[in-house]
Amino acid sequence: MADKTGIEWTDADKVAARYAVNLAVKRDEIDPANNLPCADCGHEYRGSGNRHEYDHHLGYAPANHLMVEVVCKRCHVARDNAKAAQTHCRNGHAFTPENTKRR
Repeated sequence: MADKTGIEWTDADKVAARYAVNLAVKRDEIDPANNLPCADCGHEYRGSGNRHEYDHHLGYAPANHLMVEVVCKRCHVARDNAKAAQTHCRNGHAFTPENTKRR
């Protein structure tokens, strides 16, 4: 798959990006996601309800591992659904079976 910059990534890249975020949280370099409001709707986690998680909105390239946004689960699902429904790249090229790989 490709991220927003058009760079291809694999599941191993995704795992490495998640590991980098988890390690940064353990080292107190970034706050746990539940301590921050959702970037999309402003929801604040109060011990119950929609938990928060980090979204790698710029992709899984090593340079972007810690460039994440906190979103609640509901907003994260909405972001993923919007990506799945996308028909053209950011440069206006149509997604076709010949130029697109989907899992």
